[in-house]
Amino acid sequence: MGTIEQDLAACRLFRKLDLTALRGTASHWSARTLSEGEVLWRDGTHADELAVVVAGELAVETWSQEVGRIPAGQLAGEGTAFTPGEPRTATVRAATDARLLLLGSASLLALREESPPVYDFLLDCALRSMAERVGETALRIARLSAGAEEAPSRKAASGGAFKSIWKRAKAIAGGGAPPVDQALLFLPGLDQVDARHVSAIGEAMRPKHVPEGRALFLEGDVGDAVYLVAEGVVDVLRNTGRGRAEQLASLHMGSLFGTGALLLGKRRNASCVAREDAWIYELDRGQHDGLRGEAGRVWREVLIAALGFQIRKADAMIARLRVHAEQRSEADFEVLEQAAGTLVAYTVEDDDESVSDEVSDNEDFLSG
Repeated sequence: MGTIEQDLAACRLFRKLDLTALRGTASHWSARTLSEGEVLWRDGTHADELAVVVAGELAVETWSQEVGRIPAGQLAGEGTAFTPGEPRTATVRAATDARLLLLGSASLLALREESPPVYDFLLDCALRSMAERVGETALRIARLSAGAEEAPSRKAASGGAFKSIWKRAKAIAGGGAPPVDQALLFLPGLDQVDARHVSAIGEAMRPKHVPEGRALFLEGDVGDAVYLVAEGVVDVLRNTGRGRAEQLASLHMGSLFGTGALLLGKRRNASCVAREDAWIYELDRGQHDGLRGEAGRVWREVLIAALGFQIRKADAMIARLRVHAEQRSEADFEVLEQAAGTLVAYTVEDDDESVSDEVSDNEDFLSG
């Protein structure tokens, strides 16, 4: 068993970091060993630290069922460590004998001031991990509805709106894009941040007008940008086969979507179509990577808070459905649809009160 400095230096998660800077953070970390089966954190308890798995493997459980594993060289607990005060959403225990390095919330804040490169690196690792978890959660949601809408297509997306574009062109040219700062302030925590940093984030974004009926992108498209709705309404549609689609969400001003494509370079898992003329602000990966310093730090913290909100809300919905897939009722499908919708975008329009409290008492369940 090595010292904390040795563990930090040997951990493959940190292999790209400057070794001197990394070792300089050793006093903020604590080491812990777990025997196979021993619990690290329990579902519902207060979250006040993150962990790096140095050796061994951790199991993630909800409702006493294992839903994932965290191998050596990865973070655990990052979703709540950067947004203290939130409860744990899963129980984490040692799948094998394990050695961990723990970083408490107070120490994480100290790193933010004392060792910005290490803190920024942890932020980026946490963002990627959470974006992957959003994708994993989405895969667990049963998408069995026949769909009530006509599935958007590239032909429909590019043709139908042209007939009336000229009627709106003059008004669009006269009004232009609305200020991005107003939409940014809907994002978690940005209303408490120095206005200079909010402006720096806004300056990295580019406005895009999407006419009524036009698709911003289609399901399956390759993308590397995140979007913020500044004006209008954008509908999110998921193909269900046979030319039909299901509406997952309607996005209004302040809705942030497309994080998975930005952080992971994944194909779009839904189509986004303007229900009415909309102004969208776009930030691609190059602009995201170029946001460094305090503005970049704030932006990444906002993304973590938004992703964490989406995951927690979807988990809370899906955890109510402890039922066998073949036994789900129509009401259960409605909850699954809403849970899927929460994973599409961070939006202030979401409301837990719309979800039915009626659940089955069967033992099996679906959960993120």
